[in-house]
Amino acid sequence: MKFFKFLASPMLMALLIIAFGVSSAMATFIENDFGTEAARAIVYNAWWFEFIMLLLVLNFLTSIFTRKLFKKGKVAVMLFHLGFVVILIGSAITRYYGQEGMMHIRKGETAKWFSSAEKWISTYNDEELVDSDKVTLTPVSRNRYKNTLKFNGERLEIELTDLIPHAVETVVEHFDGYPVVSLFAISAIQNTPVLVRPNHPVNIDNVSIGFASDGNKYEVALKLVDSQIQVQSTLPIIASQMEDGVEEELHQNDSIKLKPKVFYQIGRSQFAYRGHWESAIVKMVYNPDPNISGTDVIALSAKYKGNERNIYVPLSNVSDNPVYENFEGKRVGFKYGPKQIEIPFGVKLQDFILERYPGSDSPSSFTSNVVVIDKENNLEKPFSIFMNNILNYKGYRFYQSSYDDDEKGTFLSVNKDLLGTTISYLGYFILVVGILWALVSSGSRFRKLISKPASAIIILLMLLSSVPLFAQNNAPEVNKEHAREFSSLLLQDKGGRMKPVSTLASEVLRKLNRSTKLNGQSPEQVYLGMSVYPDFWQHTPIIKIKGKELSRVLGVRDDMAAFVDFFDHKVDGSYKLRRLVQEAFAQKPAQRTALQKEVIKADEKVNILYMVFTGQMARIFPIPGHAENRWLSMDEVSNRPDSTSVFGFGDVYSSYILSVRNAVKDENWEQPRELLSELKATQLQYGGSIIPLESKIRAEVISNRLLIFERLIPFYGLTGLVLLIIVFTEMFYKGNLGKRIFTVLAAVLILGFVAQTFAIGLRWYIAGRAPLSNGFESLVYVSWAAMLAGFMFARRSRVVLPATALLSTLILFVAHLSWMDPEITNLVPVLKSYWLTIHVAVITASYGFFGLGAILGLFNIFLYAFQTKKNFASIDKHIKSITVINELNLTLGLYLLTIGSFLGAVWANESWGRYWGWDPKETWALITILVYAFVLHMRLIPSFKSTFALNFGSLIGIGSVLMTYFGVNYYLSGLHSYAGGDAVSVPRWLFIIVVGLLTLSLFAWYNNRMIVGDAKKPKESNTD
Repeated sequence: MKFFKFLASPMLMALLIIAFGVSSAMATFIENDFGTEAARAIVYNAWWFEFIMLLLVLNFLTSIFTRKLFKKGKVAVMLFHLGFVVILIGSAITRYYGQEGMMHIRKGETAKWFSSAEKWISTYNDEELVDSDKVTLTPVSRNRYKNTLKFNGERLEIELTDLIPHAVETVVEHFDGYPVVSLFAISAIQNTPVLVRPNHPVNIDNVSIGFASDGNKYEVALKLVDSQIQVQSTLPIIASQMEDGVEEELHQNDSIKLKPKVFYQIGRSQFAYRGHWESAIVKMVYNPDPNISGTDVIALSAKYKGNERNIYVPLSNVSDNPVYENFEGKRVGFKYGPKQIEIPFGVKLQDFILERYPGSDSPSSFTSNVVVIDKENNLEKPFSIFMNNILNYKGYRFYQSSYDDDEKGTFLSVNKDLLGTTISYLGYFILVVGILWALVSSGSRFRKLISKPASAIIILLMLLSSVPLFAQNNAPEVNKEHAREFSSLLLQDKGGRMKPVSTLASEVLRKLNRSTKLNGQSPEQVYLGMSVYPDFWQHTPIIKIKGKELSRVLGVRDDMAAFVDFFDHKVDGSYKLRRLVQEAFAQKPAQRTALQKEVIKADEKVNILYMVFTGQMARIFPIPGHAENRWLSMDEVSNRPDSTSVFGFGDVYSSYILSVRNAVKDENWEQPRELLSELKATQLQYGGSIIPLESKIRAEVISNRLLIFERLIPFYGLTGLVLLIIVFTEMFYKGNLGKRIFTVLAAVLILGFVAQTFAIGLRWYIAGRAPLSNGFESLVYVSWAAMLAGFMFARRSRVVLPATALLSTLILFVAHLSWMDPEITNLVPVLKSYWLTIHVAVITASYGFFGLGAILGLFNIFLYAFQTKKNFASIDKHIKSITVINELNLTLGLYLLTIGSFLGAVWANESWGRYWGWDPKETWALITILVYAFVLHMRLIPSFKSTFALNFGSLIGIGSVLMTYFGVNYYLSGLHSYAGGDAVSVPRWLFIIVVGLLTLSLFAWYNNRMIVGDAKKPKESNTD
């Protein structure tokens, strides 16, 4: 019973989580320095690591009963733990019963097997496989292999003695050795030196050369006679002197002595004699020179009838022949490498299609068109395999992996793990259900925490930290009437012009996507929404892009991209266009390609959106008494030394943004109106000398809202088209109806012309000058002049008016193309999984929560540090309130990270055929899950049951997030890393910060302990 309680204890769980996390972290560094195989051998596939996981499973299962998690109020926690148990069981099935490997097919060929991902040591009796054992061998692990086989009643004992990486052959003289001949082989494939010794023949273009003493027949047989090497050939030999080129033809079966500086040609094969050793042994030794060709080799010790010999077996492919040794006439083969796994059907490669980016050798996509041939079911099924489009047949899944250099062959990743994957997916499902249950169940700890007095604060913090998890276009919509009030708020552009937010909002939206509305929202609604909800809008497709090349680079499926699409969250979070932008600006404008021009435009849009999100776009805060009437943006208020007098304005604006968030939820817009009025009054008070007349501000807002020039495009166009039809109709049919319609439509055009004239005048009034200073204004004026000319000459010919209307339509259309920078093109589907977007959106959302948790934890640690006996009561109240918020915040972060990580696993399985591969990025994501799981479970451990422990844990836990997001990219190698590992040194300031935080935390803990004492430590419920 005591053992059962210990097995279910929170302390054991904590120790196992720490052991699992530390071991996984250690493995990522081992992988970086010594390779993936080393990490698997030392950690991931080690028995003790699997034992830790087994104990975790037992701990989770037993805790369900000891803590009675099956009760109604604890079902969510039970499901959360049970989900992990099922996932670990599924991973165990995958580990021991799943099959994974690589299939290589040449064009026109049919493959019925694939090479295993694991390596095997195999033994052959002549050509018959008699034994095969799976091994994981690395230069830094403890490599073991021992086997005993029986041949003709005699024991053959085989034992691994060494693993030699990048090994080359070396001859060492030995008194108990054998003759070794060194030849230089010249073949159609390559020219290379070779060593021939007893029982180890070589082949040069299918001509076998070996020692006659082997008992086998070779085309060229060697003998050691009187310290010289004699050769006898079953084929004619031509001997050519290297110095003078004199040739001598030797008849077959003649015995001759090999001489140096002579080429011996047998058919198409040639070799030269380099020398020999009468008694020596051939060893494989490590060679550090990367310029010398080497291979990994295992050294085996073979004992047979009391005799022992060393056998060197190189790492080989499935198609390579074993290394054979002769044991008293018994030919035994040894092989080290992947194993051939048969499949119950064939896969024929009909064609391989490779598409490259224009002007580049880099592939943009590659497709294998195959045919599944199942003779048993009399089936031939064609299929195209490309990334995220897999072939699934009889439980085998085929994924596009790579291709041959000549583009006539393909490599397909193969996976067979239906049971393990299904059980793991079931675990994911149970885990997600548990998370959702915890959020809605009245008995869960999450709901108990949120029901505490701090619930209003946590809701606000959740809003500040959250990110859209479901639909990218579902950003909360700001009230339209309030957006109109917001539109008249003034700002100062970089040129010093004062204008309402309405103008900036219209310019931003039109610059981004060539529209005046987005998802039914006005520009003011969109701009205010982006300022209030940057977390939502960065995932909303809002940037218009042009061309399939740019779409492929970004990985989007249509002509609209979101802000996050420009950053490579799959690998390192880097800017996807960085290299392309540098190359584009390095070219002269006239020499830039279409892609480079579009990259520059897209880069400008990304920067605009970034400035909106970060508060750099709108300079709305006047500096009191500034000689140059300088206004500042929200970003500048926090960073400029001359902005201290504007801090109060910034606080009002921050309060305004938060009030808009609340108003969107409760639909009470009274507070946002009051704060907006306060902002406008502040602008008038400190910047009144440069603020335009109220009438000009209203005129500009009206102009932006009316959009007369844009609306005249269809107005002029449709009217002119109808007029043109009437004119052509009247050429064939006479009547008064056409004339009357023409007169009415001409009057309509006059109204449009009046509206255009009014709009030009309004623009003139707003700008204070003639609207002819840029291309847009010039085109608008040309359009107006064309209409005026049409009216002037309309009486002369009825064709003039519809023609000028259509011409004006075209000019206005071009004007708006120039301003809004739009163009729609047909796009091909890009090779990107929708799972990746979901995975990145969810998992990066958790980082926001964890970052907030670190700030809250640090804030509480400061409170602990400044606690005194006098202020203890008030400070402790704040600490407890913030700690409740922090625990809720970390819980949400853990939920998001867990869901995001497993969504990433699903995406990986759909793309590469494995849902978990121990890549450093995914491993550190798992470590982060363990870190915060430990932090949130510390309350169950008496030694860590305190508010200080949770806050300190939330502070130091952010280190795992930083390592996951940044450290893996720069210090570790893997699928998600671009730095290759250890690319940069750890900055010194980071150590200073860490030491400073730890020192502060230690002081805060000591101060709290001295003041409060054990008797006054807060008591917390042990309810989960």
